[in-house]
Amino acid sequence: MVSVMSVDESAGRLAAPSPSQVRRRSYEVVQAVLSDDHNYERGVEGAWAVAKAALAEFGAVGLAAITVELSLQLASALERIAAEQQIAAVDLADVWFLDRRADDERVSAVNAPSGASRPRPEGLRSPMTTTTRVR
Repeated sequence: MVSVMSVDESAGRLAAPSPSQVRRRSYEVVQAVLSDDHNYERGVEGAWAVAKAALAEFGAVGLAAITVELSLQLASALERIAAEQQIAAVDLADVWFLDRRADDERVSAVNAPSGASRPRPEGLRSPMTTTTRVR
């Protein structure tokens, strides 16, 4: 498996996080989103707070490492779910990220500037309720 931290930081820059720090911050951001099923905005704000703290502590390299770690963990979870559903993981990823046009409002709200009014989504659908395309 490829390490999420393979970049050397030169002197004078923020120290790159250790693999355990990357994993801890990744866990913190996921926990922030999952912590309150009934308050979407609070979860998004918590995720932003973790990301900003990681950026301040580790700089862009650390934030990139956390992004890679989250991507690796999500890909692993998608592979497990896809295997259970007997579909290709790439098809499941398409359903989650490309076929969820109704969630565009949710993505737009996440990208809104801090303090902007964010609409609350009607609810998060289970990706398994969406029809999966077979290639």
